[in-house]
Amino acid sequence: MHLTFSIIEFLKTLIYVEIDRNIAESTQTLYKGLYDYTEEKVMTELIKVFVYGTLKKGFANHYLMQDGRNGVARFITIGHTKDVFPLVVGTDASIPFMLPVKNQGKQVHGEIYEVDKNVLSKLDDLEDHPTWYKRSKCDIVTTKGATGIQEGDIVPCFAYFLTDFKASFLSQDFLNEYTLECHQAYLESDKRSLPYDVKLQSQRK
Repeated sequence: MHLTFSIIEFLKTLIYVEIDRNIAESTQTLYKGLYDYTEEKVMTELIKVFVYGTLKKGFANHYLMQDGRNGVARFITIGHTKDVFPLVVGTDASIPFMLPVKNQGKQVHGEIYEVDKNVLSKLDDLEDHPTWYKRSKCDIVTTKGATGIQEGDIVPCFAYFLTDFKASFLSQDFLNEYTLECHQAYLESDKRSLPYDVKLQSQRK
């Protein structure tokens, strides 16, 4: 009788071990599926964006890149535009504008990020794309290496350009970088008293 009881207990133990093994395998499969979606799939859907103004680290609108509720945003490296463009501070609110005019200005320095569609939508809202700024592709030359990227590589990115700007902007001093010193005078939109006259008459808001 005692032997029979021991055999039954042994068989029950084997059954529990098998159940635990099946649960562990199922859990691993589930986690693998989640990993495949959150890492591998997201990586293929990220979009490279070059930021040169208030979205950079240490500047007023960088919080959009840091808030995980907005989506995925990953800093990649620093670089500058391959072509020269006019970069101006166009108002007393110290707002930076990169103008879509090649062969004038300087190579503009900034940061490269990879973002998902949700973050890109937030950036479009901030820049009022395509009414105020327009998001367009431009080539960026990296000035520092990163994973899978070497210094001097050319990386196609989206960047935000001011559209239909006043011709007087082209007579201003052009910058190669929007610095923290420039940014000290920056005013967020809710602190600006007047709409700024930076666009052509037909495009003023």
